[in-house]
Amino acid sequence: MARTLVPVTIKPHLIPFLYQHFKGETARINNKRVKSFIIDMRTPFGKMIRFLAKKKPSKKGCDTTYSIFFSLEEFPRGRQYFGQFYKFESGENSFLHFDQEAIEFINAELEDSLISSMMFFLLGWHQKDGDQGLSKGIQQFCVKYDLFEHGYDVAAVRRRFYRWLEKTDNLFPAG
Repeated sequence: MARTLVPVTIKPHLIPFLYQHFKGETARINNKRVKSFIIDMRTPFGKMIRFLAKKKPSKKGCDTTYSIFFSLEEFPRGRQYFGQFYKFESGENSFLHFDQEAIEFINAELEDSLISSMMFFLLGWHQKDGDQGLSKGIQQFCVKYDLFEHGYDVAAVRRRFYRWLEKTDNLFPAG
């Protein structure tokens, strides 16, 4: 199935998270090798990305100054739907891009996914080892996603976890 490469700007601390959750590959655009992430269009994140991709207004080719691209599937045009709400642009005959609001939205969604993963990882660690082992769990998570390089530290993550735990105390009783 054909794939379309769409350039995107991702915050640096979210890139290791992308590599853990999406399959990365090397693609070629104008004889330049670039990194891309294969986005499955059957997932909610993939559908959201597909609807946010817009047709480039100019006839200029794909911008290769970006370092990261999303690789999107092109679906065969077998099914036709009436209406405009779920219509998306095809990348078969034109170049696609994300506008600035879409890039901010994608980064916010990835940030929320990272924080949710972190909080539930630490919740499991906290329920298993209690407060004593929480620092070790924070270090393990931050090392896995290279978060120490981007300003995360154990004390700040611990405070954030305890605030999150207070907010959701009736949903997830600690213990």
